[in-house]
Amino acid sequence: MRVREVVVTSPTFYGLAERYTAAGSDLPYAWSNDIDTPPQATGMSRTRYPSGADKDGLVLIRALVGTSGAIEDFDVLCGEAPFEDVVRESIPSWAFVPPTAHGSPARAWLLLEFAFMKANAEEGFDGSLADVALASMRADCAERLSVSLR
Repeated sequence: MRVREVVVTSPTFYGLAERYTAAGSDLPYAWSNDIDTPPQATGMSRTRYPSGADKDGLVLIRALVGTSGAIEDFDVLCGEAPFEDVVRESIPSWAFVPPTAHGSPARAWLLLEFAFMKANAEEGFDGSLADVALASMRADCAERLSVSLR
């Protein structure tokens, strides 16, 4: 089984606004014009395919990267058990060089995408199969997000 971990560059990819307002703060996503330098991953734990799972799955996380580079907060935008469970376990150990705004460390939101692909093992990996499966899972997630944001 294969897990693909990706930092999504634009929230518009999933139909989300360029800024996210939470807990009284209005913070940009890391690739907005408000951020000089996006965060760079320095430590990412390898997320494992959940034992007992028998299908593909996608988990989309919105994570707040703080001025120290640690993830301060996150929420699941799209996903289901058991995939969501293993992502929740791996996220707290991720670390980044923090984003900068006006030359100083800043706080910003990231979108982190975890694609779990059962039929596409490490051995004999077929990129075209992965692309088709991922496109379908992304479209499903974007649709669910558009319904929940209405």
